[in-house]
Amino acid sequence: MSKRFERLFFILMPLFAFIILTAVIIYQRIGVSEFKTAGSQIDYIEAGAVLSEITDSDDECLFIYNSTEDPALYNNLTFTLNEMCVDFSEFDVAGGTELPDLNGFESAVVALFEGDTFSTYIDTAMDWVKSGGNLLFAGVPGFAITDIYPEEFGLQITEWSYIDQKYVSISDDFFAGADGKVFDLDEEGYPMSGGNFLLKPDTDIFMSSESEQGSTPMVWSNNTGEGRITVINYAAIANTGARGIFAQSYAHTVPVAVWPVINASSFFIDDFPAPVPTGTNEYIDRDYGVTVDYFYTNIWWPNIKEIGEKYDLRYTGMFIETYEDNVNTPFVRPADLERQKYFGRLLLADGEEIALHGYNHQSLTYTGFEYKNGENYISWDSPEDISAALSETQSAMANLFNDYVPEVYVPPSNVWLPETREVIASNFPNIKVFSGLYDDTIYGQSQEFETDDDGLINFPRIVSNCIINDYDIMLMLSEINFHYVNSHFMHPDDALDPDRSAEQGWEAMRDSYESLVSMVSDTGIRQLTASESAAAVERFDRLDVEFTYTDKDIYINLGGFYDEAYLLVRTGDKVPGNVSGGEITNIQGSLYLLKATSPNVRIVLQ
Repeated sequence: MSKRFERLFFILMPLFAFIILTAVIIYQRIGVSEFKTAGSQIDYIEAGAVLSEITDSDDECLFIYNSTEDPALYNNLTFTLNEMCVDFSEFDVAGGTELPDLNGFESAVVALFEGDTFSTYIDTAMDWVKSGGNLLFAGVPGFAITDIYPEEFGLQITEWSYIDQKYVSISDDFFAGADGKVFDLDEEGYPMSGGNFLLKPDTDIFMSSESEQGSTPMVWSNNTGEGRITVINYAAIANTGARGIFAQSYAHTVPVAVWPVINASSFFIDDFPAPVPTGTNEYIDRDYGVTVDYFYTNIWWPNIKEIGEKYDLRYTGMFIETYEDNVNTPFVRPADLERQKYFGRLLLADGEEIALHGYNHQSLTYTGFEYKNGENYISWDSPEDISAALSETQSAMANLFNDYVPEVYVPPSNVWLPETREVIASNFPNIKVFSGLYDDTIYGQSQEFETDDDGLINFPRIVSNCIINDYDIMLMLSEINFHYVNSHFMHPDDALDPDRSAEQGWEAMRDSYESLVSMVSDTGIRQLTASESAAAVERFDRLDVEFTYTDKDIYINLGGFYDEAYLLVRTGDKVPGNVSGGEITNIQGSLYLLKATSPNVRIVLQ
């Protein structure tokens, strides 16, 4: 470098730095909230909007159950059919009455823990299947039934016994996102069991398992006569996490399946922005030799941001004002909120979102509430204290982020009460969305994807953490293949906590997290903020679907249609061609995503 150029360089550098700093300040002071609004992909349904209506047709399915069994199977599968808009009648094998005339139904679902209790009706059912009926056995058929009809069920031999189901494989055509993965169901020490059936070579096997005792098919279909039989040989079919397995099994049983879905994926960052811990952590010090603050700013956040940009994620952060335990007024604003301001503005500048998590991290429970998971939280004395605390936090967010107003509330530690939720619904009209847990096994506060009676839209989170077990991965895939929805949350301090895999190191956690994101992204699902996903839930929750089909086309009528709707479509051995009233995209195999832009859609089949 010449001396003249060197002098010019040192003269101009402060000027360039001043210009850049000025641009950053201006960017931070204008339009953070405006950017979010301008970048919104989907908004809520307008109040008073007139939606389309349809008249339901006759029931297409007969649901067969046993009222003397545990109701979990009945509840889980009837819920799934209702979400799929499958109209069905019910028959109780414990009632001692004759089986309804099956000729009036396209399909029948046998949902029994003890399959042999259907043996009284099996001859009638088999005649119906051979003449064109479609039977789904959601549970092991039972020795008496398979002994009489082995060929119809696709069996080579009638002998079978129960064995462990540990290492599960799912075919790509059955489950979007499976992609040849093997899932270790014994990872948590709870192996499933099922019959070790030996199938004929021409059966369609969609799901199977291996264990030390041998292999067994878990879901398969067999054509017999003019009809089709599908069997779900999976003991966990009564669990929430198996809804996608049941939905896709039903879709593979009938010639054509069409059902409404959400088409939304959201990745939450829990406790972010929030106060950043000071000092060091043994795992961060071991791997990087830096403070926690430095790690968050210069390693963790750049990694998370890079993954988000690579897969077009639209993160939803969860704002915490302080970690102080105060639950009584007055609620004092901390003097230093610069870290929350720094990270929050980075989120909003990218058109992402910040949810209201709390003034502090105390769950919204009242005095006397009994925690069950070892939490050491302080409960609140009154709804007035809760309201005052949340009002202070919203005021702080508006001050930090240019009048930003949150639309999503996420309960700290996923614990809340109906009474405290009412405080939010009644006093904070800006909060449109409540994001609890999809499958709460501790407090029984599980949420469904729906608009609740209090007007809040439930958009629950399904799984959490960077490194998750295979059962939870199957739960993620199950919801993608049922509701076509994903919601996942992780914490910045996952990397500090040995209970959340910190011993494996941040790089392993980061790579695992990216693998999860990649798996979800590969299914083609929309990446949205939590409020956008909730708006998609609102549209889904109002939909009713009726459809008819021939060898040449599918006609779909949508009740509750607003401006757009999404549906999953299984077309069997047919390939969709021209579509009027919408657009159709192949997900994989015979599974398609239909975007309806009209309440009436026609799909031409080739």
